[in-house]
Amino acid sequence: MSPRPKRKTLRQRIMDHLFFSVVVMTLFFVVLSLMGIKAKFASLVLSILITLALNVGLSYYYEWRRDREREAIRNGRAHSGNRHDGDIRIRDEE
Repeated sequence: MSPRPKRKTLRQRIMDHLFFSVVVMTLFFVVLSLMGIKAKFASLVLSILITLALNVGLSYYYEWRRDREREAIRNGRAHSGNRHDGDIRIRDEE
């Protein structure tokens, strides 16, 4: 079995997503300015912080979900091939 990958710290996650958040929100800010929409610097900072928080939160969630799936596979509770649980409109023909 492969060794478990080392978990990233909060600081590492923030640094991973900081560049993306700053670049995307700055470009968005510039496009809005070119369109004539007035935006304040505080709104740019707030947008960067919100984007950063969402990206870091999603990275924690996806790591948690990946670990949970690995644990299920390791314990033999792997999900069957039927990926449409509970949807009665889609049925497997046997």
